[in-house]
Amino acid sequence: MSSIEFEGLEDIKEEQIQEVLIAAGIQPGKIFNESVLEK
Repeated sequence: MSSIEFEGLEDIKEEQIQEVLIAAGIQPGKIFNESVLEK
């Protein structure tokens, strides 16, 4: 995964979403692992 981009955010700050994704193991520069999405 080379980048993650967000559009149309109004109620949630982009930094908050990035923190949640990183905690779930989803972030730029990591190899995409579909099983991570199943969690």
